[in-house]
Amino acid sequence: MFSEIDSRIYSSLAACVVAGLFVVELVALMRYFRARSGTTGHISPYPLMRPAIFLFLFSVDLCMAFIPLHMSQLSAASGSQEINLAWLIGLPISAEFLCVGVAILIAGVWIDRSGWQPAFYVGVIFALVGMLISWLAVEPLQFIVARGIVGFGYGLTALAAQGFVISCTNDTNKSQGLAHLFAGLYSGSICGAALGAALAERYDYATVLFVSCITVLTVFVFALYFLSSSEFEFKKTASKLVTAHDTESASKGKWSLVGAYLFNPRIMGVILFSSLPASIAVVGFLNYFTPVYLDLQHVEEAAIGQILMLFGISLVVLGPWAGRLTDQWLGLRPAMLLGGLVGGLAFMPFLYLSAIPAVIVSVLMLGLSNSLVLAAQSAYVLTQAEAKQLGPGKALGIFRSSSRIGQMLGPLLFAWVVNRNNIEVDIVWIGFIYVVVVGVLALMTSPSLQNQAVTSIRAHS
Repeated sequence: MFSEIDSRIYSSLAACVVAGLFVVELVALMRYFRARSGTTGHISPYPLMRPAIFLFLFSVDLCMAFIPLHMSQLSAASGSQEINLAWLIGLPISAEFLCVGVAILIAGVWIDRSGWQPAFYVGVIFALVGMLISWLAVEPLQFIVARGIVGFGYGLTALAAQGFVISCTNDTNKSQGLAHLFAGLYSGSICGAALGAALAERYDYATVLFVSCITVLTVFVFALYFLSSSEFEFKKTASKLVTAHDTESASKGKWSLVGAYLFNPRIMGVILFSSLPASIAVVGFLNYFTPVYLDLQHVEEAAIGQILMLFGISLVVLGPWAGRLTDQWLGLRPAMLLGGLVGGLAFMPFLYLSAIPAVIVSVLMLGLSNSLVLAAQSAYVLTQAEAKQLGPGKALGIFRSSSRIGQMLGPLLFAWVVNRNNIEVDIVWIGFIYVVVVGVLALMTSPSLQNQAVTSIRAHS
């Protein structure tokens, strides 16, 4: 169906979608300023982080669509073809994900001690340095190191952004604030990847990498002007997510608190049966399976890009709505369970739809699933007593680093599916296993385990 349409139509559609997402982010920002000017009361500034994280992810992901291809070119130019090329061209992405996980752990401790601002600005600087080295790299090793630096900067900035939102919200609007943040994050990622691919097709990879260096500077300027202005000076003390009680508790038994946090059945359940499977499903299906599978169906690259953008669109549209639904009606645990169930059912369309429609429906359902799951996961973990004792920054850092493991495992799992004979049947089995995992999550987070959690806290105190 898609292969019969002129490629120029795809480019026009991509431009319209990217422009539309930019407009959505601008409208969200203007709505906040309009609300602030129309009232004399206090309005939480958490919406200001959404355009900042949008611009940051837009800058970082401008080159995501062609990183393996650029690595392949560098390998050929440097005479590294004797090395297994399929393994080599994946190293920049692996290094980036690895460094993101390390940075998130560091950022959690840093935010608890110093607030969100130092980690945020240092992260942006690291990302800028990494992009500059990526642009100047002429050898594979240089490019691998560069992407690792970018990943480290991304990890610091992303968790600091969540720290800003948490410091500006409370239990009544925390999920909504995080949902807004994740909507901007994914919107920026999709727009960056789509526009970067179009620029690379028209110009070259080096040009896109240079544009990344320029655009990331806008994040720094925006943050200095809006997020750190004197108008929000009173937020600086509140942005330190750890209290004096937390500091005293941590000094008495830091590692025992970490152990109590990790071995809380509820937190362990969310990490193993919500964060990991959601990360495996999204990264494995979107970043690996969809392009490879649609290429096997002879779908053009432009059409594949259009389909992938549906995920970002669904998050932008449904993310804030899902946050309000979670805060005002569902609650955190039901939202996680419902989001996981939708994620598992997202692979079932391969039972009754042909290739392209099945992928489209799956992408949209994964967008709905993540809209419910992402914000609810973080907010749910932070409600646990162990997380409060450990410090929200550390707790969030440890939790979010677990999703990076899933992001590394996702492509491996779906590569196994693609190499098998009956792809459609195997993908449905993955969905079925995901649904079973959600059932385990329901048991692990059951209210009946609350007494066990309280006992665990007392045992480590």
